[in-house]
Amino acid sequence: MAPPQWVVLLRSPLVPLDLPKDAGISLALAAPPRISQLQVPPSLVVSGSAVLAADPTGILLLSASRGTDPLAADEPASASYDLWDAVSKTSIHVPARETTVNDDTGVAGLVVARKFGQRRIMVAELSVYDGAATLRGFSTETSRWTQKDLHYPPIKRQWCSAYALSYRGRLWWVDLLLGLLVCDPFADNPELRWVPLPSCYRLRPQVGEGHRKGLSNDRCVSLSCGKLRLVVISRRTHQPRIKLWTLADYEAGKWSLDFDIPIEHIGLIRRSVLAFVHPNNAHVVYFFLEQQLFAVDLQTNKVTESASIGRDHGDHVLAWELPQSLRVPLPGPSPTQESRFTFGFDSVADFFSEAYGHALADMESYKLSNIALAHLNRKKKLEFKLSDRLFLQTFVEDTDTKIKKY
Repeated sequence: MAPPQWVVLLRSPLVPLDLPKDAGISLALAAPPRISQLQVPPSLVVSGSAVLAADPTGILLLSASRGTDPLAADEPASASYDLWDAVSKTSIHVPARETTVNDDTGVAGLVVARKFGQRRIMVAELSVYDGAATLRGFSTETSRWTQKDLHYPPIKRQWCSAYALSYRGRLWWVDLLLGLLVCDPFADNPELRWVPLPSCYRLRPQVGEGHRKGLSNDRCVSLSCGKLRLVVISRRTHQPRIKLWTLADYEAGKWSLDFDIPIEHIGLIRRSVLAFVHPNNAHVVYFFLEQQLFAVDLQTNKVTESASIGRDHGDHVLAWELPQSLRVPLPGPSPTQESRFTFGFDSVADFFSEAYGHALADMESYKLSNIALAHLNRKKKLEFKLSDRLFLQTFVEDTDTKIKKY
């Protein structure tokens, strides 16, 4: 089995209580779609700790959250951070910056760049409030926080970042309702640019913020094959569809539609939720269904692999491209072979359950309609009956002279 180039990293670290106090952070790798996880001693963990970002250089950004969920849009992202190098097994503590009354940290991101052969690491927070934007950054070069007020683009709705991605030396803060805000945190005078979602997903002025609820189940932005990809499941239609877009021109904010497929064509069950796009295969999308992670190839409309992981939401994991030194063969049977039969059976069972529910509802509706019409016929002395062809939409009135359809 070839060494994996990437892994599915669980955001929540494992905290064994029997580790010695002087133990450091370690990493347990597993071939995708199985879960990889950090192991952190209790002395380094506080409530709400999570992996916020994982860079291909091997640098991971860990939060020490003041809230219960460091990725929650309505909570402060963190008070302090730790940068852990999975290659050298060393860490740098990023102290909590000074805060003021009503100060919000926003959502933090990680950028790793090189300048004159030297590696530069930046932890940056973007805070947006009442039409103003503030960028706060911690650089490992200076070991201190800086703050810069940015010109805010003309966005008429309140921005709410879900997470941040590093792409082309910049940070991209993702709002699944409005689009992406991007800037270079290393710049002396950063320019904040707005990349809206494709026009078909832009909200009308009269639509409220309630559309954010459950949005992460049906939308995600991922980095795959060197480009940003947007995946959307459209459920509010008689034929739910999945669409995959690519940010073809990030300077112009132009999206191109790569796939537009009815979810029934790929065997996708309505309860499935989005996880991420394969980092090295832009037409393979991962989903969750009842604590099982599975991949669907949008070109062949087939499930390619699956594994039970004990999680059921895309916010719980992230796809991490490994540095070259960590790309080693991992033991164990192929998760695809191990779980293909189980997933196939579960998928058939789910489809049968859904079809059974629809059939039962139709039977109950047909029976109740006949009872209601029988009562109507007795009361009004008429002879109504259901149409055999469209019994849910029409019924027929039999008289001596003509037949009427309603």
